Amino acid sequence: MDRSIEASVLIVGAGPVGLTLAMDLASCGVDVAVTEIRAASDPPNVKCNQISARSMEVFRRLGLAKKFATPACRRNIATTYHAV
Repeated sequence: MDRSIEASVLIVGAGPVGLTLAMDLASCGVDVAVTEIRAASDPPNVKCNQISARSMEVFRRLGLAKKFATPACRRNIATTYHAV
């Protein structure tokens, strides 16, 4: 089956950077297509466990920061060690 998708921009990779870029361009009215190669039965492979301050600035601008700042996503980033 041949399928054709027309877009102004093709983003290869649906990881955090690719999806954020797609959302940013789409919010500016740019037609975007995102492509990711993996088996349909494979879940996305998460490669990070934190969000940088700069990424949160971008998410704030896109109106997404509150979705990432829920209590379920927060972690204690400071650890105190006491000498014994």
